[in-house]
Amino acid sequence: MKDYLRYAHELLIYFPAAYLGFLLGGLGPLLAIAFMTLSQVAIDNLLPPDLYDPQPRVPAILDGILLAHLPAGVAALVLMAWSVVPGDLFGIGAALHPWLPFVRTAHGTVSGFDVLSSGMLAGFILSGNTVVAHELMHRRGSRLRLFTGRLILALNGDSQFEVAHVFGHHMNVATHEDPASARRGESLYRFFLRSTVGQYRESVQIERRRLARAGRPFWTARNVLLSGIALTLLTALAIWGLAGPAALAAYGIGLLYAKFMLENVNYIQHYGLLRRPGTKVEPRHSWDCMNAACTTAFYALPRHSHHHAKPVHPFWALHVTSGRSGPNLQWGYLGMMMLAMVPPLWFRLTTPMLLDWDARCASPDELALALEANRCSGLPALVLAASAAPAA
Repeated sequence: MKDYLRYAHELLIYFPAAYLGFLLGGLGPLLAIAFMTLSQVAIDNLLPPDLYDPQPRVPAILDGILLAHLPAGVAALVLMAWSVVPGDLFGIGAALHPWLPFVRTAHGTVSGFDVLSSGMLAGFILSGNTVVAHELMHRRGSRLRLFTGRLILALNGDSQFEVAHVFGHHMNVATHEDPASARRGESLYRFFLRSTVGQYRESVQIERRRLARAGRPFWTARNVLLSGIALTLLTALAIWGLAGPAALAAYGIGLLYAKFMLENVNYIQHYGLLRRPGTKVEPRHSWDCMNAACTTAFYALPRHSHHHAKPVHPFWALHVTSGRSGPNLQWGYLGMMMLAMVPPLWFRLTTPMLLDWDARCASPDELALALEANRCSGLPALVLAASAAPAA
């Protein structure tokens, strides 16, 4: 049973916490975000590393947990809309009040703070659904899984992720050809802009080539990127039509927040690691993470080296491959993501990690790339290390 429950706490704890935040209103959404963030960071840093490899007898149960994220995400958007619209949208308050007396049967004027906080909570919870979509779109043998993953990405406003990630990032990871691999000395905020623009450009190029090989034009319903964007726009129009401009504004905030969280994950997964284009992707080209809470909450995505080695493997079959001596993020995903939001702290923590990677993990070709990256990083310790290196 534990092989299933360990991956169900998002549905059993995080989504109910988000729903409660929407229903409470006021500071409720921000308190829900704080609860989910701080509880995960605390567990990641108080419990020992998670090296357990589950062996589920009924993998379909775990697939069912993934698929359940789609209706759970839709429910979150409905409650987000209810929380920012005066009155009792869809009669939700009246329906819940007999069982949950704290739920308002109707609410009056909604402030800009309410729209912002509810949008942020929607983005936080939807960002977890992006992780689920990532898992589903890699296992392309099932139409149901792939379709559900595409729906989730469309609701999250990031349909390009399927194209750029599967057919771009996995080919070019840890090289300058990959917009989703963060460079040494690059802040999260600069990376967010470069990665977002670069991945959209890359996804357009990939889809154009794919459709051309099939003898189809770019402007077609079979274009995964365009059809996903169209579904996102339809979702936005539906929210606007059913709940009005405040709900649409909250949804827009949620999409931006979810995108920022996704790019934050991209940022920490490969920051500063280097590979010569055309060479094999090895475990040293990803930062693994062995912390307990993020391993289960992110559906084993922190076992990232193995994911890049076997991208079609289901999440429960992924192992820690870099080992304790390889590239590892010690504070867990959310802890590292919070540090990344403060670039001086992030650079102070990761500079010794990069120098250690150069010394112990880099191949001769990669060491040459690392010395050049250090010179261009703008970080004094890395620049000094590059200047002190013996001439080739």
